[in-house]
Amino acid sequence: MDLDGNGEIEFSEWVVASIDKNSLITDEKLKMAFGLFDKDGGGTIDSKEVKSTLTGFGGDEEMTEEEDRIWTELVNEVDLDGNGEIDFYEFCHMMRKMIIQ
Repeated sequence: MDLDGNGEIEFSEWVVASIDKNSLITDEKLKMAFGLFDKDGGGTIDSKEVKSTLTGFGGDEEMTEEEDRIWTELVNEVDLDGNGEIDFYEFCHMMRKMIIQ
């Protein structure tokens, strides 16, 4: 619980430790979050959609090779079946892994 390692538990650390993390990742909330990334409604998230969501840019801008590599690597970390896109199952798996450790 002592996130900053100072030997004391501050209120914010107590709140973080006491939150029911399962309530943060309901199916409804996961669907809403997935929808924010799935800009074209195609049922998967590609590197351009991740970039668009996380940077606020429209996603139609040309990416440099380095940018493309970075966003593609990010998608590949979550892409369990290796098709180059994140589907809802993979998105849920990643979110649950991040929140419930």
